Amino acid sequence: MTVRSLLICLLLCLSPSLYAAPVFTIWVDELGNGSYSIDGAPPTALPFGLAVDPLSGLTTLEYILPIPVTSGDVTLVKVGGEGDSDRLRFEGGTALFFFSVIDDGDPPALADTVPALSFPLQANNFLTTETGPEGLDGLFGYTPASTGPGGGPLIVYNFISDAPEPSSLALASLGLILTLLFRRRA
Repeated sequence: MTVRSLLICLLLCLSPSLYAAPVFTIWVDELGNGSYSIDGAPPTALPFGLAVDPLSGLTTLEYILPIPVTSGDVTLVKVGGEGDSDRLRFEGGTALFFFSVIDDGDPPALADTVPALSFPLQANNFLTTETGPEGLDGLFGYTPASTGPGGGPLIVYNFISDAPEPSSLALASLGLILTLLFRRRA
């Protein structure tokens, strides 16, 4: 092997692009609709169910993440500071517990747990205001540091707080289609 071939081989082996960590994108909502994607591949459903959070003792929605992450809490505050809306608790390992405040105006969701998020936070916590229009708000594009709540390799989370009910979404879609059809005829 020539020196030139050895240098080319060495440069290719040490190229950072060859060792780029995968990007995990994770979507979860309060109804049990969770999925993840690796490097933009088609999404894969996340396993979920009702489980007891070992720290609070409350039964709520639990997702099983595809990779272990850092323990901690992410608390979403309603727009305008009207109180907490949701808490996402990462229990180290792969458990993600989704707590949602019971709201009499919304249909029940699997994550609806308590009238107020009054149980203690973990020491590692992040508080933020939810974003997005009412009915489809949450926290989008949350990318924690490796030591932050839910941190690990490069992960982008999208937490949907108020997921629209399927029937409401179907009615809204039907209304939009009918509006477009009547516009074409006019």
